[in-house]
Amino acid sequence: MEWALVGKILIIVNFLIVYLFIFTEKVVDRITAVLFGIAVSLVVGKFFHLFSGEDIAKHIDWATLILLFSMMIIVNVLEQTKLFEYMAVKLVKKFGRHPVKLLMAFSAAIALLSTVFANVTAVIVISGVTLVACKLLRVSPVPFLVLEALFSNVSGIATMIGDPPNMIIASAAGFDFNEFIFKIAPAVFIMVVLQLIVVYFVFKDKFPEVEQSRIDKLSEMRFAASIARNIWRLRIELTIVVLMFIGFFTISKYIHEYLIAFIAASLILLVGKVKGEEAITKVDWSVIVFFGGLFILVGTLEEVGVINQIANWLAVVLSKSPIVAAVVLVSVTAGLSAFLDNIPFTVAMAMVLNSIKTVDVGPFWWVLAMGVGIGGNFTFIGSSPNVYVISIIEKLGKMEGTPNKTWFKYTWHVNLVAAVLAVLYAIVVVVFKIK
Repeated sequence: MEWALVGKILIIVNFLIVYLFIFTEKVVDRITAVLFGIAVSLVVGKFFHLFSGEDIAKHIDWATLILLFSMMIIVNVLEQTKLFEYMAVKLVKKFGRHPVKLLMAFSAAIALLSTVFANVTAVIVISGVTLVACKLLRVSPVPFLVLEALFSNVSGIATMIGDPPNMIIASAAGFDFNEFIFKIAPAVFIMVVLQLIVVYFVFKDKFPEVEQSRIDKLSEMRFAASIARNIWRLRIELTIVVLMFIGFFTISKYIHEYLIAFIAASLILLVGKVKGEEAITKVDWSVIVFFGGLFILVGTLEEVGVINQIANWLAVVLSKSPIVAAVVLVSVTAGLSAFLDNIPFTVAMAMVLNSIKTVDVGPFWWVLAMGVGIGGNFTFIGSSPNVYVISIIEKLGKMEGTPNKTWFKYTWHVNLVAAVLAVLYAIVVVVFKIK
């Protein structure tokens, strides 16, 4: 057996062990598991001459990390104006007697936002209001946060700018914004509606009805007074936030979202009465480190050719029966995206699809988009919003078992709907040759 092959096997085993630790958290916590896994990868990579530290460091998605950092800064500064508390009281007064309606309202709102803005951005903003609303109602925020992350991921599939893999697919296949609207957005809309119906029937008896007298005692006036004292500061900060979102929608093709968000965060710190040191201390650095570590670990698989080998195997399947190939493609891509970063996998698959000349791959682009989109909801490490909300739940001490158990408890029913609809969609686009 060649030494290089031994090293490759060790890298794969190390990756699987680290992910096992992350899922169970019975031996070490997930941050320690990731950092130790990186250390092992560096030693193996160096000893077997597979890659260097510089090689795997380049796999860190700095755009995602800077976007997360910037949005955390913005939310932390806005929190001090009591704006989230004010909005939460308004929502509680409207839906508060029936928490399941509030749950659906938050889920629908974030689904809408995530079609035009980065899903992690929408989750960070909405979660601030969610936590306050749940505290006022004295209900657990866990199902709210988990389902918000889930719906942000699903609805992001609908547009070219809603999910990073869609941008990769659009560039590789030559699709424009309107093609996503007409060819995949209708399926996503049906999926979201059916999932919301499932949420209602699953959770309608989970929350006790809140007494009207308790809701009547809530008053937004004490928060309104705080807002009034900082009205000009708040107006400027909200103007910056609005301009940031407009920038996401209009100029993100020329200036990346992370840069727009970073500029907005810098401006808000400048006009607000918050010291930079104080704002930085409130950033959830555990999320930043965890994400950076995952990027590196997945990068080790890419360096030894694992992701490309998986993609090449799928290319062989695609040349067989189109319907079988579509079902296999959506299933495999969804399964892999639950554990791997879907961005490098999408890049590899885009290269494979573009290299196939024997069959018409047009419909398979949409199958790929659907698969990598829903796959992120199958595990808590499947997407940025998932990891973010799990970190909040962990900090609140509300974790119900392991992170994975908590995630599955509130998502398996809606994920089942997504999986069935995704397979049906894959068959439809291939049969009717939607391309």
